[in-house]
Amino acid sequence: MSAIPAVASTRDEENVNRSDDGESGQASYSIDGKKMLYVAWKRPNHAQPQVYEKNLETGTERRLTYQIGSTFLPRYHPTEDLIVYASTTDELKENNPLLYPETAPAALPKDYLQPTEIYTHGLNGLEITRLTNRHGFDGQARFTGDGKQLIWTRVAGNRSSIALLNHQSRAVAVLSNLGFNPTHYVLSKDRKTFAWIEWDKNFKVAKIKIKKAKASAIEINGEHQVTKTDLELAPDGKYLAWSQLNALGENFEIWIYDIETQCPYMMVGADAADRRNPVFAPDMKTLTYTMLKGERSSIVNLPFVPPTGPCSQDD
Repeated sequence: MSAIPAVASTRDEENVNRSDDGESGQASYSIDGKKMLYVAWKRPNHAQPQVYEKNLETGTERRLTYQIGSTFLPRYHPTEDLIVYASTTDELKENNPLLYPETAPAALPKDYLQPTEIYTHGLNGLEITRLTNRHGFDGQARFTGDGKQLIWTRVAGNRSSIALLNHQSRAVAVLSNLGFNPTHYVLSKDRKTFAWIEWDKNFKVAKIKIKKAKASAIEINGEHQVTKTDLELAPDGKYLAWSQLNALGENFEIWIYDIETQCPYMMVGADAADRRNPVFAPDMKTLTYTMLKGERSSIVNLPFVPPTGPCSQDD
């Protein structure tokens, strides 16, 4: 467990799920904060992860995907009735491991071992458009703040890169100057701040890099040589959240970085549970994330109070 005191108390965590809802996680908010996307599995009518949408005002939910594979990390388009997510469905058909057995690259972290493709999905007519068509991992997709582009992580062999797709023309480019193996690229709404994970050649060391406007990129929380993942910028662009393994490498904690003061804080954790995929509610009053405790996965809300005081530097 971590020796660093947490800013927030686990006593303030509120479970969003009912006990009969199966397992769930990977939540994200609509722009107005009235709805939430998430992935649910082990439901009575499906075992594999599928995308759901919940109306936070009425509490009602509806299932959005009916795929034969698993779905991951759904995100809303900022202006259109559209979402994006990754799915294993077509990879299972086209590169079925029973028909085309292969050994997965051992160097890759667990998050990137499962081949996935990226899809957009209409919220009204339920039209589905496949955006990627290559063997390997394409995921962690999100729209830019203006909705004109889509950014995601692409893994081919033992190398990763950040791809950028024009939402209208479908033209694809690969971002440069992000280090050897970049993943988890996030961009503020005003496009003045962006951050990413930079892995070394063998995917052993994960560095968080952040860059503001024309300034040089800097590494944050470099004192902690542990796995860092699940980057998320706050709606106001003032904070960066992520998940980080504790010093013993046993459980993921939620960390927050104050971009103005350049101060990192261990927000919540220090127990026998993993906390992953943090997102801020649009009104900045709530931090929402996935909690994995034992064999149960659920969505948890924590009141968000901007941290102050000494930085959490040493473990």
